[in-house]
Amino acid sequence: MRTVIVTGSAGLIGSEAVKRFANEDRRVVGIDNDMRAQFFGAEASTKKTRDDLIANVPTYEHYDLDIRDASAVAELFKCNRGHIEAIVHTASQPSHDWAARDRRSCVWHTWDKTEIVSTVARALLISSASRGGVDRNRN
Repeated sequence: MRTVIVTGSAGLIGSEAVKRFANEDRRVVGIDNDMRAQFFGAEASTKKTRDDLIANVPTYEHYDLDIRDASAVAELFKCNRGHIEAIVHTASQPSHDWAARDRRSCVWHTWDKTEIVSTVARALLISSASRGGVDRNRN
């Protein structure tokens, strides 16, 4: 079955991407570690959305991975080698203010002291996809 990997799969945009691709008869591999709960507490958690996807989207598989973990991401791509049709990257660090206070929560530091997880995560995803056999030129 054709597979789509969605990062930030339990978030607002990611969860909608999951539903869209599942409705198009694709297997959806979701990556989301619910950092919102870490940043903002249980009331901001994406757990309810994640649980809803797991319960109601039959072709959805959830992985509680941190996209900054290069080896875990590479292993996930390796396990799905030859089946990945697309990658939808919606994961991000949910607070610029928090990032300025806690650099350990982020990966990338820019000149304006804003931490950006997405930049490095994108590079890790591209690298893992390439090693995982994803053809970036496939239509």
